[in-house]
Amino acid sequence: IPYRDTWEHKGPLVMYINALGLFLGSGSAWGVWTIEFVFILAGALIGFFLIKKVFGNLEAIFASILWILSLLFVFEGGNLTESYNLLFQFAILYLFFDLEKMNAYGIRGFLIGILGGASFFLRQNLIGVFLSVLIYLFLKRAAKRDWGGLLRTSALIFSGFFLVLGFGFYYFAAQGAIKDLIDQTFRFNFV
Repeated sequence: IPYRDTWEHKGPLVMYINALGLFLGSGSAWGVWTIEFVFILAGALIGFFLIKKVFGNLEAIFASILWILSLLFVFEGGNLTESYNLLFQFAILYLFFDLEKMNAYGIRGFLIGILGGASFFLRQNLIGVFLSVLIYLFLKRAAKRDWGGLLRTSALIFSGFFLVLGFGFYYFAAQGAIKDLIDQTFRFNFV
């Protein structure tokens, strides 16, 4: 159990992703790299389709090629929490774009919350896209004085977010590791 059995300052989700990769790769880093590649590829595809919806096909191809090539300068050896989070960030933006056009959140708002919670459990400071969506929604609804819409939308998004957090914290509490989790991933990283 991370934090209880070993000291680690990374978020819990990245450790379980790595554990899955090591399992799939029979102890080899190839399994981890494969999962990372799948996450980046899925994020790139979602990002491509989002950019295509907003700007067009040529712009989506150009932008996608550029940001993927820029990863070569950022991710050096790979296995960084940011590479996994690209999928969550693009999925949040994709869902958000569709929902804003429809002006109805429903299950998709709940999914935005789940993805925000997953980002949080990768690393707490990776929730910038999630927070930006929340800030935008607040400002838009407040400008229209749509307090009921703001409350409904926020309730859906936060219920997904806190479901993930509740499950994660419950799991570590049941394993006797909640104090260590908070100390190592929150307090240490804050300091």
